[in-house]
Amino acid sequence: MSASTPATPRSTAAAQRGLSIALLGMLALHVWPIAGDPAWVLWGWVPWDLAYALLWMLGAAALVLFMTGPAWPDEPTPEPQPPLSPEGGEPS
Repeated sequence: MSASTPATPRSTAAAQRGLSIALLGMLALHVWPIAGDPAWVLWGWVPWDLAYALLWMLGAAALVLFMTGPAWPDEPTPEPQPPLSPEGGEPS
């Protein structure tokens, strides 16, 4: 989301639901990894189990970036208040 378009409660709630589902998926992939033959090699030199771990970490990093952006946007900046008069009363 850009700074000029504030997040609506509906879009934030949808982003939080999507984040929750993605986090549960990452947890499942971490606890129950996809079995692969250790002899499998990707791109000619990356062992399967290393590639799986690297892809999992890349996905986790992407989720952290998503979590700190659309899922929980910054609170809007407060409206500026006029300064108080020197006597401490309301401005004239």
